Amino acid sequence: MAAPSRQGKKLLSVLVLLLPALLFPVWREPAAASENRKVVLLHTLSPDDEWTRRATDGILSVFSDSPVKAEFFIEYMDITSTFWSTHVDRLKDLLEAKYSSSPPAVVIATGNEAVSFALVNTTALFGGAPIVYCGLSNEYLFSVFPDSRGTGVRSAPAHALLISEIARLHPGASVAFVSDLTPAGLRDLSRLNSSLVNSGVRPRLIPLSGFSAGRLADSLRELPANTIIMLGTHTTLPDGNPMTMLDTLALILRNTSLPVYTLSEEGVRLGALASVAGKGYEKGRKAGEMAVRILSGEEVETIPPEKSTADHLIFDYRKMRLHSIPRSALSEKSVILNDPAEMAARYFPLTILYLGLFALLGGLAFFLKRKIAKRKSTEKNLRDRTEYWEQLFQRSPEGVVVYNEAGDVLETNPVFRSTFALSEEDLEGASITDLLPWEKGTLRPEDFFRDDRGESREVKIPDRDGIPIPATHLSFPLVSGSEKIFCSLVQDISKRKEMEKRLEERGLFQETLSAISSRFILSPSYHDAMRASLEDILILSKAKTAALYRLTGRKGILARETEVRSSAESPSMAGLFPSEQEEDFLWKSLLFREESVRPATLCLTDLPQNERKEWFPIAEKGISSVSVLPLFLRDSFQGFLALADPSPDWRENMAEPVFDILRNALAAAMERYQDEASLERNHRVINERFTGVILALCQVSELRDVSTSGHQRNVSALAEGLARRLGLPSETVLGVRYAGLVHDIGKLYIPAEILSKPSKLTAAEYELVKKHPEFGKDILSPLDFPWPLTEIILQHHERFDGTGYPLGVKKDGICIEARILAVADAFDAMTSERPYRKKHSPAQAMEEIRGLSGKAYDPEIVEALEAFCKENPS
Repeated sequence: MAAPSRQGKKLLSVLVLLLPALLFPVWREPAAASENRKVVLLHTLSPDDEWTRRATDGILSVFSDSPVKAEFFIEYMDITSTFWSTHVDRLKDLLEAKYSSSPPAVVIATGNEAVSFALVNTTALFGGAPIVYCGLSNEYLFSVFPDSRGTGVRSAPAHALLISEIARLHPGASVAFVSDLTPAGLRDLSRLNSSLVNSGVRPRLIPLSGFSAGRLADSLRELPANTIIMLGTHTTLPDGNPMTMLDTLALILRNTSLPVYTLSEEGVRLGALASVAGKGYEKGRKAGEMAVRILSGEEVETIPPEKSTADHLIFDYRKMRLHSIPRSALSEKSVILNDPAEMAARYFPLTILYLGLFALLGGLAFFLKRKIAKRKSTEKNLRDRTEYWEQLFQRSPEGVVVYNEAGDVLETNPVFRSTFALSEEDLEGASITDLLPWEKGTLRPEDFFRDDRGESREVKIPDRDGIPIPATHLSFPLVSGSEKIFCSLVQDISKRKEMEKRLEERGLFQETLSAISSRFILSPSYHDAMRASLEDILILSKAKTAALYRLTGRKGILARETEVRSSAESPSMAGLFPSEQEEDFLWKSLLFREESVRPATLCLTDLPQNERKEWFPIAEKGISSVSVLPLFLRDSFQGFLALADPSPDWRENMAEPVFDILRNALAAAMERYQDEASLERNHRVINERFTGVILALCQVSELRDVSTSGHQRNVSALAEGLARRLGLPSETVLGVRYAGLVHDIGKLYIPAEILSKPSKLTAAEYELVKKHPEFGKDILSPLDFPWPLTEIILQHHERFDGTGYPLGVKKDGICIEARILAVADAFDAMTSERPYRKKHSPAQAMEEIRGLSGKAYDPEIVEALEAFCKENPS
């Protein structure tokens, strides 16, 4: 080294003190020691998950107590807390780049998805390393896991435990399950349904998924009293706003006093009645012990899998009292927080434990002090190991620069020099404050002189040319004799940032495609949903115009169904895709190139000169390229989606499987809309035919009794108006209308001289007239109407108090249509001229009917008639 000998001694001391900073923590900065074994810790869930953090602590605690040395590399499959399955391919590429050339000695996988991923890809990504699984609850995956590939710790499904406890503590209660519509939320809902199927006692499930905060609050307030709320994954709302566990619980507790259970362990500390305790630390300890045994040389087949002790629930004592749940009702393994009875008994052992810990720490401090003194006195051992520390310094994966309190650069490693294109000559006599143009980044000279060991933070550091690059920076002081020395660790993270950006963009892309797919399920309007979906596609593809074409008619006429343009100046695609046989070259050349039907993009500039003629209309509209997605459903060609000038990324990725979701959703929505339109047309034709039949029957009926001509039509119109005022469904209103038109059709069996008799009927004649409801039922019974006309006609002379005929039923025993018809029939008969009496005025008729309310007529319908007459005085 070029420094004087005294300076060299200082540098040697700096390197000795630098060692802990380079080695801590071991699972972040891999050590170079040859005896260390590489261990990959693959998590299903994100680092924000409480169970994941505890399982990690349990695994690492085993290795900290073991003589086996290991380097840990922690990977997360669920980097976005939504667990999109399409992240897997990108994750494979990342892991292959990191581990294929230097595979680990063992892989520890937590959760079902991580275990499945490791089992399938261990040979390609991890060199066939043995697998230790932790928290595996999928019984099928456990049954097919080969003994030769690994071992681990099994778990019972948390959903099953929670359902069984709810069924036991709240018999007969319904379960309202709150989650979002991300794959993680849908996965929780699927597992909950599986637990309900396997449960002996099955509560009724009320899913509350994908609501906005306002709609969720309204739904909570409408839940029945005997309902239990279960909170699953809930990270976002449909409008994109974040929704944490604390936010969700606060919203629930503000709008309902019902008991709340959560699948997340932290829920009970945030206000829930109870949560599932996943025992992540204990399971992590067991998995870590198995991994240590494998690294110690034991064969995988000799280490049998273990089934962890059953999970339990954590209850809040205050919430238990609020919901009247006694301690005796809880299972033996349940834990109670904030229990006054246990707090007093708990403090005394803790005090003793703390005193023991203080004594242990005091002894440990004394031991470490003696050990440090002994190490300082062993100069020969220090000289022997100097070369080792030098190699560690030079081979560090991070850039390292050492400098004194005045800022003079004392030493740098190759990574630091190569990052900023500096030579050793450039560093001679250089000061850290003037080494680079710091003013062009976010790092300042004072950040290099920290008096404490801070945390590594992301910054923008200018390179030698002043171009900012993303990096991490950690500065901390070192003491060498009486002089204070500083050290900074710098790492270029440009590639990592680029990868994170690509993953984020891909995740956003996939979320948008999934939102498009679900929109057709949630939106009541097909056209609104299709237009909104095309607007989303325009944003994703950055195209000028998006148009949906449908293949219609027997001759395959191609019709433009929906078109959306990014701006008013964007070109329309109208007329570009004619479907006449002599003009179909354009779209067929797109869809059927190379004798296959697949997504395709053609640019005018890429075409041979002799094929450009047919494409001139496109160029005239200012379009340089067209991308087409064919839409098939069960091998049936529905049409295609055409995009004008989409981005290169869109064109390159169109053939990927994720686009199948978009294509299938659009094709299914088009077919469903076509089917619904066809059903509506058929339904309208059938109703028109039934209307004709009923009107014909009405005319035949009125020909028998000219004195009551128009009566059935009047009754039908009045009964229909009453049914609408009562808010009955449209099908019920139709049934009332048609029953009114033919309610007296049974009088065809009664002699005309009786019907038109001007004097009072004899008892025998009256009994014959009373038979007309039964005669009407007999006449209409052979006809299969979509409404219960026969029952309505049979009951239209029944009375509310049971004094009517022919059956003498009363109140709710009479169908609502017949009760309406009875009031309308009586009112029209009273206000119409008859051979045997004069007609009443509407007021007189209303007065008489009001007097029979609750006896002959339903009081609710009488009130509706009175209101109807006020609004329609004529």
